[in-house]
Amino acid sequence: MIPSLKNNQEFPLSYDTQDFNEAVSRIIRHKQSVIKFDSILSSADGAVFPGDYTLGRISHNCFKNCTFDSACLHDVAGLGVTFDHTVFKNAKITYALFQNCVITDCLFENCDMEDTHLGFGYISDSVWTGCNINGLGFSGSYMKNCRFVDNKGRFGNMGNACFDNVYFKEHRLTNMNLEYSEFKDVTMEQVTLPFSQMPYIFGGLDYLLNTNDSVTISSRINDDGCISPKEYRDVLKDMIVFFSYKQEYFPLANILLAFHHDKEAWIAVLSGIVAACKQKDFRMCKYYCKLITMRNIATQDQLNMLYQTLIDNSQVNQMTDAQYHEYNLYMPEIRDMLCYNPHKYPTAELRLQTNITDIESEKMMLLQRGLDNIIHLDDYPLEHPSIEISHNSPFDIIIHLCGTPATILIVAALILNIISKVCDTYNNLAQAISNTQEIRLNQDTIELNKLEKAKLSSEIENLELQNEKLRLELDKEQKTITESGIIIVKADMTCNDFNPYKWL
Repeated sequence: MIPSLKNNQEFPLSYDTQDFNEAVSRIIRHKQSVIKFDSILSSADGAVFPGDYTLGRISHNCFKNCTFDSACLHDVAGLGVTFDHTVFKNAKITYALFQNCVITDCLFENCDMEDTHLGFGYISDSVWTGCNINGLGFSGSYMKNCRFVDNKGRFGNMGNACFDNVYFKEHRLTNMNLEYSEFKDVTMEQVTLPFSQMPYIFGGLDYLLNTNDSVTISSRINDDGCISPKEYRDVLKDMIVFFSYKQEYFPLANILLAFHHDKEAWIAVLSGIVAACKQKDFRMCKYYCKLITMRNIATQDQLNMLYQTLIDNSQVNQMTDAQYHEYNLYMPEIRDMLCYNPHKYPTAELRLQTNITDIESEKMMLLQRGLDNIIHLDDYPLEHPSIEISHNSPFDIIIHLCGTPATILIVAALILNIISKVCDTYNNLAQAISNTQEIRLNQDTIELNKLEKAKLSSEIENLELQNEKLRLELDKEQKTITESGIIIVKADMTCNDFNPYKWL
């Protein structure tokens, strides 16, 4: 039997400093990843790093409140590394790989970042100023509350990146990849955008056709090397003809949506999905689905029909192994996008650890019935709520919640209400949800309803007073569960798209 590690129990293998130093001396004789094994560059809080760390390996390390002053991080590998409240000043960060990194509240000042890759990470509240950003890539990264000011050079690959409240000043975003990135919220000053790529950017044309920012679009039709957004609008009309004739349906649909030709755009998306399915290009299918759901122009029945069209044209039995891999990779996301959560509401899971064993089916049915009643309240509609029961005994229950943040929190609070007398202990989050006094507005772009400005506890109290049927139902479920002998050992909540602690 594999032993477990109890709380506060030390790791069973223990070595002293002499053992460690002797092991390091033997390892570094091989002259491989010396910086890693010499611990010259590793996780730190409040440290200053001024040295040469070329070829360093710092994957999954964490640097907090640190300063890299004139440091050399050339060709450093830092997959999954975290930089928090860290300053990079006059640093050489060239040809480095920081994929899947987390960068928060950081400053990059006068740094050389040529050909460094910061892809597929989460980057927030950070500033790049006076840097050489030639070839600096952010492909697939989510960037929030960031600023790029007075840098030199041209970015590298930024395809599939999301720009959420990102500011660019004096940059030429041309001769680099921006396809299938998303302009969720951008502000630009003295920026030139790419002529041919704009129809391939989510939100790019909406921004360009409605902004008052000082932006231009690359063009060699004049000596200036650029045209205005107004002039580009006329070009887009010719692009409709071009993409229609070439049967390139994604840029065509994007342009049509920007001009509010919704019916024609829907037909283009439908045609594009059929064509992509024939090519077994399911990533492209995902892009079409994202494009149509972002604009909220289709009914749920139409989205269901779109999903069925995709299924009917996929022909799974004729796929190669590679095609089937791509199919399984993207279809769950497509299904959620079209059928389960087209409005992109936040999602959360409320986990209840019970004392119910596999021979107590009546208790499980009783608890499941009470929970099911709560997650299907008409006054607080969730998007396709569900209950999942673990296979291990005693059973855990996972309640999947999807909706506006206020709806998720209210339903979670009502669930905690009916189990409150049988829950041995609430964790901090569960108790906070039960006793919270207000919901604070967050900065998400999801449309907020009036309940999100109210006090959660007051709202629940008013709900019970105004809805006698609900109050009686809650009392009944609470009494039934309390008298059943069910014990909720622990209640916990995990959220995918918003941090519930910020609401409490």
